[in-house]
Amino acid sequence: MSHEYCVELVPIFNHLPKESMALISKVAQHRTYKKDDYLFRADESGEALYIVHSGEVRLFHLTHEGDEQLLRVLYPGDFTGEWSLFNTVQNDETFAQVTMDSEICVIPVDKFQEMLLDYPQVALKLLEEMSRRLSQSQEQTIHIANRPIAKRLAWYLTSEIGPDRSTAKVHLPLSRKDLATYLGTTPESITRAFKQLEERGLIDQLSSEVIVVPVVDELRFYI
Repeated sequence: MSHEYCVELVPIFNHLPKESMALISKVAQHRTYKKDDYLFRADESGEALYIVHSGEVRLFHLTHEGDEQLLRVLYPGDFTGEWSLFNTVQNDETFAQVTMDSEICVIPVDKFQEMLLDYPQVALKLLEEMSRRLSQSQEQTIHIANRPIAKRLAWYLTSEIGPDRSTAKVHLPLSRKDLATYLGTTPESITRAFKQLEERGLIDQLSSEVIVVPVVDELRFYI
């Protein structure tokens, strides 16, 4: 695997000159993980920025009842571990587990902190991304707290659609099981919610992965 290519995948780096990305790539470590391996678990100290080069990684919390609450799924070019770059407190909540054999680029915390000093524009890009994730997390909390499952699902579908679309075909990136944990419910409830939205004429299910939204504004109004 080319470490330089791994760095080029990431928006916080790929605006830099080629020479700068080449320097950053030299400190990136290549690690291979098997399906179900963990990048890190809750209560483990943060050590690095993890960049997905190939494969897929699930980030999740465990509820007090021991159920998984999916936070997001990382695909090639996505990264995690950014919280460890600014403090040394332990990660006390998040698990990062690979869902298929994956190749990960790992940049140690101390090396990345040096990069932030050398490349202030990287720090700005990182803050933009962290702000976006915080906003997304807050929106998720608002829309799944004490709301009917069908409305949670409607919110999720609209979040996968661009702001100016009048009609849309949504290719679901999550399995029904992962979608259920993301929305704080069960796969059976998700199946019923899809049926409810379809009966209301708000969606058409072409398959378990492809959903057509005939009138996007009507789905947004339903939320």
